[in-house]
Amino acid sequence: MSNTEQRVYDIWRDVLETEELEPDKSFFDLGGNSILLMKAQARLEKEFSCKISIPDLFTYPTVDKLAQYIDTVMQKV
Repeated sequence: MSNTEQRVYDIWRDVLETEELEPDKSFFDLGGNSILLMKAQARLEKEFSCKISIPDLFTYPTVDKLAQYIDTVMQKV
């Protein structure tokens, strides 16, 4: 697991209030809802100091896909 994946994983685990999660499952499949998604978005933006929109979270719905997206965005900064 890359550093970015681990950071996304830790945020999702905290927001979803679970000890373990499957990083290849979507946020909603892991028990998330729209309110928790907004909380995760705020945490992700703060953690990575970049803009991550709600549509981005639907486009990249798993830890691994979101981490790849964030790495791409961070390279452009």
